[in-house]
Amino acid sequence: MKKLLYPINEEVFKKSVKIRFDNINDGFEKFNHEILEDKNEAELIQYIENLYDENGFDNFYVDLYLNRIDKNNENQFINMLCEEDKNTYESVKEEYDYSTVYYKIDKSLIPFITRLSTRELLFTTIYLTKSNKTIWGNYNMKFPIFYE
Repeated sequence: MKKLLYPINEEVFKKSVKIRFDNINDGFEKFNHEILEDKNEAELIQYIENLYDENGFDNFYVDLYLNRIDKNNENQFINMLCEEDKNTYESVKEEYDYSTVYYKIDKSLIPFITRLSTRELLFTTIYLTKSNKTIWGNYNMKFPIFYE
C-alpha cells in the first residue's frame, strides 16, 4: 500500500518553515498577505495540486490535526465525509503519528485535505517552503495566503 503521510517533528518543521504562526492575527501583522477566493472546491484542489507540483514533495508541508477528533465523536465526523474521503481517512488514520501534527504528504491526499477544509470539518494549513508561502483557511471559502 502506498504511503500517504510522512511525519515531521516540530524541531525540523520550525527549521524548514519560515512563515508560521499560531494565531492568524499574528500572520496578518507580520507578513504580507492576499486572499484566495472565488474558487469552488474543485478549482481549489487543482490550485493546491499545482502548488504541490511547483514546490515539490520536499517543500510542501501540512499540519493535520486528526488528534483533535474526539473518539466519542469520530463516527459523526466520518458520517460527514464523502465515500472517497471515508476510505482515505481510514488509510490516513493508520499512518497518523500522534507525536506530531506536521507532515509531508503524498500528492494524492490533496483532495482529501482540501475537502476537510472547504467543508469545515478540519482545517489544515499548507506551508510551501520553496515559494515561501503559507495558506490558511477556510474562512467562508476564503483562504489567506501569507508571504514575505
